[in-house]
Amino acid sequence: MQSAVAKTNDFLLAGKKLQSSSVVHLLLSSSFGLNAVFYAAWLGYSVGIWALIIQLAWSISFFLLIPVSKHFSNINSLHDFLGQRFGRNTKILAAICSLFGINYLIAWEASIDKSVIAPLLPQIGIMVNPDFLATLLITVFALLTIMYTLFFGLRGNAFVDKFLNFIKIFILVAICIICIYQFLRLPSQLIFNSIFPSFNKVIVNVGIIGFITNIIFSLSWQFVDNSSWQSIIGGSKVSEKSTSQNLKYSGFFIFLTVNCLATILGISLAAHTNITPDNILSITASILSSYKILLASGIIVLSIFSLMSLVDGMLLTSSSILNIDILSSFKRTARFNDKTRAKLAKFSVIIFGLLAIWGIEYVFQVLGVNLFDFVYIVIISQLSLIGPVLIGIYSKTAKSKFMWIAILMGLIVGFGSAVIGSTSRYTLLVDGAGTFSAMASMSFAVIIYKFNKVFKLN
Repeated sequence: MQSAVAKTNDFLLAGKKLQSSSVVHLLLSSSFGLNAVFYAAWLGYSVGIWALIIQLAWSISFFLLIPVSKHFSNINSLHDFLGQRFGRNTKILAAICSLFGINYLIAWEASIDKSVIAPLLPQIGIMVNPDFLATLLITVFALLTIMYTLFFGLRGNAFVDKFLNFIKIFILVAICIICIYQFLRLPSQLIFNSIFPSFNKVIVNVGIIGFITNIIFSLSWQFVDNSSWQSIIGGSKVSEKSTSQNLKYSGFFIFLTVNCLATILGISLAAHTNITPDNILSITASILSSYKILLASGIIVLSIFSLMSLVDGMLLTSSSILNIDILSSFKRTARFNDKTRAKLAKFSVIIFGLLAIWGIEYVFQVLGVNLFDFVYIVIISQLSLIGPVLIGIYSKTAKSKFMWIAILMGLIVGFGSAVIGSTSRYTLLVDGAGTFSAMASMSFAVIIYKFNKVFKLN
């Protein structure tokens, strides 16, 4: 009989023997949610070619992980890595942060999909109760995602995501071609200004703090996203060079596909007015009315497939965090036998699916608050890990049982900034909350590292 660890690792990590193409598609999926398309398209629309700097930073973050590539075959998760370097308390606090951030991200992504699909249904001739039908579509495909993740684990996700990614890229290319065709018919000066606006437009539309926060967020995300680590670990035992190659290929292909294509899509819409961050995709079909049915249908499929390929990885990484990082840290649950571990890993996929896709939004509706007003939960809960992660990666000797304090301070500073900014309506504090969280986490991590190095407090 397989050991508990072997069975759990096979379901959650595919035995660490995924081929490069599978790992690259898993990483592409985690960067190819509908929110990522919105984000890149809106930046392209708002600041033109300057948006590619932020998108390039996102891809560079994969290359920055290469120095730690040799460690991936010896760990089971991001939090396991932190636990090996800094102890149980750091591991558990980091795992809890990731669990909150990841599941809020799923809820956010599902809500975005509903808000995009509902106004597009009338444009393809479905006029009756589009809100209900959009919810029904999301429900059906979310249940399908839970099912194949439950039965086939990471290996099954990689197989499905290859198909979904090819379809998403094809649709995004087709939409870009249609939009670029219309864009190139505009006056040449307008085309030039849309592609190459002055940097003042960045200052006006994004703000210096917003621009810096976007860069920091993009450079940092792969370091603190356990779903990315899980995908990388999934292929870490194929060969000695496999992990570094997978990171290089992923950074390259992600930039060429979702980052670049969505940015070009946004730039091609720059001459149009009444476009907002919330409607930049759905309004595309109505702007280009000659292609209304084709565009609306394509965006609906893009929305559903983006949700599926993002959520399958997030559900599996939630299961991994609970079973590998949290429960294994306590004596009673660490003793679970073979059969119990296997069942719990799969059962938790169902629980997190129900909680994240439907439960969180329902709670917010009952409380009468908007899910989108609290998106900083995702950013802060993850960026608060950046200090310990970077110290752990780039310092071979760093060890301290007090590194959890850096995460805690990142949380306090980040959420404090967001809450104060929201209540005082001082948007600078809200826009910069992620940056402030990362800075606090990094500062305290360095202080703890230096203090520990001097006084040898392990």
